Amino acid sequence: YNTALKKRGRLTVWFAPEVLSAWLCPIATGKPGVRGARTLYSDLAIACVLTLGVVFPLPLRQQQGLAQSLMTLL
Repeated sequence: YNTALKKRGRLTVWFAPEVLSAWLCPIATGKPGVRGARTLYSDLAIACVLTLGVVFPLPLRQQQGLAQSLMTLL
């Protein structure tokens, strides 16, 4: 009985292999005239984190922390 209650609190999130392989942006090409910092995460990763924010209504920084903790578990 206690084990069943503990399993109710578990969180399972499935990431497709395509998402994991495309999580980080490719290395910058060094194009002349492009200003600003290099993008670290891909558009797919940002959309994934924002989707988690819809499922779990959290402020943006908490969504970021949730995504970082999930990626650490992976």
